[in-house]
Amino acid sequence: MIFLITNLIINGSFESGTLAPFITTNVQIVNTNSHSDIYSASLIGGEANAHLIQAIPIPPNESFEFLISLAKIGGAPSPPLSIKLAYYYNSIFLEQGLIMSIPLNHLPNGNQSNWLEIYQITSPSPPLANKAILLIYKEGQAGSSRVLIDDVALQYVTVLPIGVTGPTGVTGPTGDTGSTGVTGPTGVTGPTGVTGSTGPTATTSTKAILFGGANAGFQRIAGSPGADSQTIPYVTAGAGSIVGFSASINVNNLSTGIYLVQICDNVPTNLAAPGAGQIVSTITLTLTASITGTIVFSIKPTDVGAQPVRVFNPNPVVAPATVTWTSTIPGNPVLRTDAISLYITPGITQSAVYSVFISTTV
Repeated sequence: MIFLITNLIINGSFESGTLAPFITTNVQIVNTNSHSDIYSASLIGGEANAHLIQAIPIPPNESFEFLISLAKIGGAPSPPLSIKLAYYYNSIFLEQGLIMSIPLNHLPNGNQSNWLEIYQITSPSPPLANKAILLIYKEGQAGSSRVLIDDVALQYVTVLPIGVTGPTGVTGPTGDTGSTGVTGPTGVTGPTGVTGSTGPTATTSTKAILFGGANAGFQRIAGSPGADSQTIPYVTAGAGSIVGFSASINVNNLSTGIYLVQICDNVPTNLAAPGAGQIVSTITLTLTASITGTIVFSIKPTDVGAQPVRVFNPNPVVAPATVTWTSTIPGNPVLRTDAISLYITPGITQSAVYSVFISTTV
């Protein structure tokens, strides 16, 4: 019997000299320290957050071995790290397969060729799973060191086919048939066992985040004292994903054009617009003619292609507009204590209410 070890993560040792196909924020390739070969990934030190994300095709009903090598650079304490592997069916979150946390100042110094090597077995992928999303997240910590990552692997053991069966040997002579024994009596049926206790109820739930309209740029959380959502964001209490968006917008002669609604997380408060790594989902509203009235629509990441839009003026009719969803980060993931904000460009109106729906463990 032959076993084949397969790494499902692409470029997990970064030997391509790039970070692709990982989606990253505040990460760069270095060739000064590595666990093996030449290259490794370096996460920025200090107060800034950093992350790597990769979407991985997987089969259902399979457990995996996860491997990663970690180190810090220099004598400063290493920052807290979290590593998560979540199972999905397309863009629908199913369950977590692996969650690890590495506390403050728990990594060895890579300058001394010391590395922390982690080996973990995931929980089995659910029957409907066809994708896993790996998230490696470094929490910002003042005065903390840079973090090195190398030799990231997710693997399972595949049994290759058994070789050809050899020829059957010559059949030996048939032995004498023995006499049939007496059939014994049927035994007494045993008592029914005690019913086990009911398992815990799943805690995942979906909730809506309400945003009030602003002229342009970042919108306001409903109930905000006045600051826009990059200054006072919505903060998540559990991990999960963004599962829907809806809008009610009252406009007077809104011009033909393309309007981008971007659901963001962890945008620095001094930015006027989000960076590429801070946009989780993008909703594109396309008007083919100007509109006056109240525009309403809803959309989910599982919707295929452009979805219709309605307008009330005063009665509801199909509007000359469509709306589409783009998962800027695959799976539209959110983590506990993510700061969620909403950004619109170009500006639409102050007279609007937007709802972002998230499904999380709290």
